[in-house]
Amino acid sequence: MDKDMGLYEAIKKRKSVRKYKEESLDHKIKDEINKYILQCNSIYEGQELTLTLVDNTNLDNKNKAGLGFAGGLFKINAPHFIVAVSKSKEGFLENAGYVQEQLVLKLTKMGIATCWLGTYDEKYLRQLLNLKESQSIINVIALGYEYEGKSLASSIRNIAGAYKRKSIDEFVYYKEFGNSIRSFAHFDKTLENICTMSSLCPSANNGQPIYVVLDEKSISVFIKSKEGGYKDKRRLDAGIFITHLYLACLQEGYNIKLNNVHFKDNNYKIPNEVHLINSFTIDKE
Repeated sequence: MDKDMGLYEAIKKRKSVRKYKEESLDHKIKDEINKYILQCNSIYEGQELTLTLVDNTNLDNKNKAGLGFAGGLFKINAPHFIVAVSKSKEGFLENAGYVQEQLVLKLTKMGIATCWLGTYDEKYLRQLLNLKESQSIINVIALGYEYEGKSLASSIRNIAGAYKRKSIDEFVYYKEFGNSIRSFAHFDKTLENICTMSSLCPSANNGQPIYVVLDEKSISVFIKSKEGGYKDKRRLDAGIFITHLYLACLQEGYNIKLNNVHFKDNNYKIPNEVHLINSFTIDKE
């Protein structure tokens, strides 16, 4: 465990780990994780999100949960996993991403590897957790100690460029889409750090669907998606991104506050299939 690891070091160190040692976490660490889950902040009020830490080693068959990725082509036998459950309502996916990425960065600081997963046996997990019909499983996060050897899945992802990230100029704009962020006179090293640390967040299949419009007083976050509705899973990616954005702003000495206003006009010259998630006011301390 590296309790002295800073935020930026944790962001840079975090990666999606798909092969784990069979070693279980001890009870003290599991208790620490469960306590931290209760401390994580929500992005919106009134959300009904629960995170449940499951000990996979106690199940009668470690493959019963069906954890995997690439549509189940690859299986993951992590010793532990967290199941995110929420009622489906406006903002529930952004909130789930926001809360869970706080936990992922905490686990990184503790020396525990993680992986966001969208492949799992939903029927089995619903029975395991005794969920109500109104509750939806959003995703699963595998966790444990990383197996240091090479794996076929990691090799394939390296070849496919799964760890590459967009440059700032590819997803951050000044005042409106198409306007280079470099034209912003106050775009200094602190704002560059915020954008860079935000870009390092994970996203489904490394799709990186996030765009940002920044000006003197606000940061607005968008997703590129054909659907865009409140059940669009890309909103989970937006919530993960906002975690990095929010924490990096605080790290660089900015106050950041959720506007909680969805602008209906097109002041940003928003392209087709791009949707505003939310806007935040920022000011330097």
